[in-house]
Amino acid sequence: MPRAGRKQQPNTHLRAVFGIWKLRRSARGVSAFILVWSLFLHSLENGGRVSRVVAEQPVFGEAVEFLREIEGQLYIPDIDPSDPWSLGNIYALGAEGWFKYRSLDNAVHVFDVIGFQGVLVASAGVVENDTGLAGLFTSADQGVSWARVPASEAEAKKSYRFWRMAEFGDRLFIGKANARSGYWTLDPNWVLESHDTDLFPDMLDADLRLTVSRAEKFGDSILYLPGLERLPVRKDLLEAPLAPVYQSNEHFVAWWEKLRAAWPLMHRDLHRLSGDGDVSVVA
Repeated sequence: MPRAGRKQQPNTHLRAVFGIWKLRRSARGVSAFILVWSLFLHSLENGGRVSRVVAEQPVFGEAVEFLREIEGQLYIPDIDPSDPWSLGNIYALGAEGWFKYRSLDNAVHVFDVIGFQGVLVASAGVVENDTGLAGLFTSADQGVSWARVPASEAEAKKSYRFWRMAEFGDRLFIGKANARSGYWTLDPNWVLESHDTDLFPDMLDADLRLTVSRAEKFGDSILYLPGLERLPVRKDLLEAPLAPVYQSNEHFVAWWEKLRAAWPLMHRDLHRLSGDGDVSVVA
């Protein structure tokens, strides 16, 4: 029987999702997965709140950096799946529960998913014939099936990976793997255009290969943050592998020390890209 003053108001909860990264060892090798929970905060008539934590669908990959809510459905792009890389993964939570859509051909890394022109758009890094390419996919059925957006092989090779996305006027902003060399826009006619504006002109260390770690629409402009796409190519940092090799603690420690050395070189400033293509530092 509920206590007096504890009556909950309907439809007044805030939902947040968070997770913990874990490793799993088996006879098939080492794989990673993310444990995901939802936190519900219910407002009460007396002004108080009640919280409730619910276990969600694990993400069987190495990274979940953020989530997208698009037309009432929650999407998680699987950046580095534990599954074979012949198909890319996107997790979706709707009224009927969680679904794992594995239908992005050769998408090794799915970096973002967003709504544009009435469909879903996913940005990815694709591998075809042992060559790394940038791939853009669309879905008209809420992520069940995906089709590749046509792009020339030269454009796909030049970009290497399509990264974070954001609404940008009537276009879609798409970050390049190396944001020092610019960004892409996708117009309403599904035509890609490359822009050579350095998105981080204040970063003077040329060894930093930066990408856009997060981008959001702000009026007629976008706000974005830098992220390390790769660790710096520096002689004093080349004794460790570029990525962790989970065969021994020594390999992981060496990679971690390399990352720690690179991190102070990057300024975590908030940047703004105006509708006219001008870049400025906000804070």
